[in-house]
Amino acid sequence: NYVTNIYKTTNGINWTLISRIVGTERARSIEFYDKNIGFLGSLDSSLFRTKDGGITWENITAKIGHSISGVCGIEIIEGVVYCVGSYFGGAF
Repeated sequence: NYVTNIYKTTNGINWTLISRIVGTERARSIEFYDKNIGFLGSLDSSLFRTKDGGITWENITAKIGHSISGVCGIEIIEGVVYCVGSYFGGAF
């Protein structure tokens, strides 16, 4: 199993551990829409969402509608979440 520690800062200097994800996923990218809603991509075909600022994470991969090889980059533009595929294969 892999452990992903999620830290939070409000000043860029001091960081606080707010959650820990333990599982088979290797975290690769993270992006927040606002202070509560965020997304975390993994190298292992999973995408997660938080609605509480990163305290808890839900695997939303099944809601995508098709399989993914991994998520190495995430960007949110005007409320739309864009995910870039894994670097060890083609982007999807």
